[in-house]
Amino acid sequence: MQIAICDECKEEATAIEESLKNYSHTKSLSFCISQFTNGRDLIYEIEDGRHFDIVFIQDNPDTGLNTAEIIRSLNYSGEIIFTADTNE
Repeated sequence: MQIAICDECKEEATAIEESLKNYSHTKSLSFCISQFTNGRDLIYEIEDGRHFDIVFIQDNPDTGLNTAEIIRSLNYSGEIIFTADTNE
């Protein structure tokens, strides 16, 4: 399963990745996880044909929803999960 994590905070992205790795280990699943620190780089990857089954996007009012709208306009049909900072 291909998973993208898009979060400008590296620590938050790493925390999500670690949780996913722990889950995959307990369920004997295989995840390939890619991290992006901005929506632009994620969009470029999808435009270049990269497929993700699940995309985690930081719920940032300025960029998170915009990134989701753009990748949907690129015919991305996978799951989008919005995340919040743990400090909020």
